[in-house]
Amino acid sequence: MNEMENYEWDDNVPGKPSKDNKTDQIRDILFGETLRALEQRFNQMTEQIASINSQIALLQNELEQTKKAIQDLGNSSGTERETLRSLLQDRISQLESKITDIDSRKVDKARIVAEFVDKIKKD
Repeated sequence: MNEMENYEWDDNVPGKPSKDNKTDQIRDILFGETLRALEQRFNQMTEQIASINSQIALLQNELEQTKKAIQDLGNSSGTERETLRSLLQDRISQLESKITDIDSRKVDKARIVAEFVDKIKKD
């Protein structure tokens, strides 16, 4: 028989590894690199989601300012008002398109993060 098979763990002996510590060491040897890579990827996704949220907030703020500018057009002359209204409507469409694009990327990243968390829970 192997010498380790006959070894009895004594948690009261100083310097001897505990069963839990040994299990953690084995788990780290087997999965450590994978877990570190997954953790790094998770952190990158978290940063990207935070960046996307920041971009959305900026775009929404700009969209609100643009809508306010449209409302303020009531004080302008007819031709000037129509020109500005057309320009502002185009800008609103562009901003809404950007927000939609960012939202879809955010949903994709959130789905990836959820899958990542599920995978970690299974492991």
